[in-house]
Amino acid sequence: MPDRPAEPRSQPSLDEIVSQRAVVIAEQIQNAAAWAKSEMDLQVDVAAALKAFARDAKITLEGHHNVTVATGRPDSVYGSVIVEYKDPRTLSPNKDAAPNRAVIDQLKRRFYDMRREENRQWNSMFGVATDGKYFIFLRFRDDKWTDQEPLEVNRYSMERFLRAPIHLQLWVHQSHATSQARYSRRTMRTLGPLP
Repeated sequence: MPDRPAEPRSQPSLDEIVSQRAVVIAEQIQNAAAWAKSEMDLQVDVAAALKAFARDAKITLEGHHNVTVATGRPDSVYGSVIVEYKDPRTLSPNKDAAPNRAVIDQLKRRFYDMRREENRQWNSMFGVATDGKYFIFLRFRDDKWTDQEPLEVNRYSMERFLRAPIHLQLWVHQSHATSQARYSRRTMRTLGPLP
């Protein structure tokens, strides 16, 4: 019986890369939060992890850090994803805890600033706050703010975080070109619903 040539190994899909890297990046962020003394320590480690993820996923994920937008300075902006970092052990699992409410208000101000200064559409932005232990996600949908309960940083919350800039980039392309839209809808079905 002749040997059959090995079938070429297919490249993992973007969804598979997100799922695989989410485990690793969640652990990196948890480790960074354990030693970090400031939000900047955490921001540096997360930015490095996201840069490595973008390289592995072969996507463009340009981060701008601590740049002035109108009345504030978002810690990081990846396309339409606004990220605010907090000192480790600042956020709480209680949605209504004072530090959580403060960061949600801060993210809302960032949305207003980006809307005013960069003419961003409300539904094209996604806000994220993290202290390395919890994520708080914020959207403006159906004419209201949707801030949910804080989620512990783990594989699943990290998948949501990693998918946000991908979905929003595809959404922007979808609204600009029909051929891109067909590709985007197909890709969005693969990635699941927008966070």
